Amino acid sequence: PVVAGIGFYAEPYYTPDVAKMSEDQMVQALIEQADETPGGVFGEIGSWDEITRLERRVFRAVGRAHLATNLSIITHTGIPGKSALQQLDIFEDAGVALDQGLAMAQQLAQQFQQPAGGSPPTLGQPPAIPSSGAQAAAAAIPTATLMIPTMLK
Repeated sequence: PVVAGIGFYAEPYYTPDVAKMSEDQMVQALIEQADETPGGVFGEIGSWDEITRLERRVFRAVGRAHLATNLSIITHTGIPGKSALQQLDIFEDAGVALDQGLAMAQQLAQQFQQPAGGSPPTLGQPPAIPSSGAQAAAAAIPTATLMIPTMLK
């Protein structure tokens, strides 16, 4: 199935109205979008290497709207995904259960390396994966899409 996303992507792409909204107004706007459009997820909600103050407010609002609507969340980070853990922290602070309804995507962050001798490029080694918590969940982001098990209910 095709699932349409709703919400606000990343600050460079927000309409001027978004910057004028309070967090509560954003939550209400997101809930109204969920009620009025055929969207099935909040997303893709994005940030780059450094999450801006406005993006933080949007992420908190999306987390709160998720709690009100039970729509899943899809996020995006820039390369190399420096803001992924911040995204998870914002959602967790907003009350989002990180084991349900969340997917994170990031463009392939590994750099192609040219070995000596002119051989074809090969992918670099994947990063070490932390052993627990949000860091372990986010560690997969640099190489793939992280789909938390109950993304679509």
